[in-house]
Amino acid sequence: MITTANPLEALYQQPGVQLAKSKHDGWEVFHRLLRSAEQAALAIANGWRLVSFDRDFERLEGLKRLLLQWFNHFGRDHQADWRWRQA
Repeated sequence: MITTANPLEALYQQPGVQLAKSKHDGWEVFHRLLRSAEQAALAIANGWRLVSFDRDFERLEGLKRLLLQWFNHFGRDHQADWRWRQA
């Protein structure tokens, strides 16, 4: 039975519910994502082609990309070579 008028407080009172405690504040990840978004916006606005290994850029309409891909033919102990595919 819910004993409080605050729905969030009522949720916390449920068995097995607790607030997650993060180990990191997320700012490093946020800034990395922000830089990627800025690079994509600049490329789209200026008609540039973005060259990246990151396939996440596929979602952005209007972005010309050159996708670099790693191929490892020799196993983990040898350096992989890279190839590109135009997107």
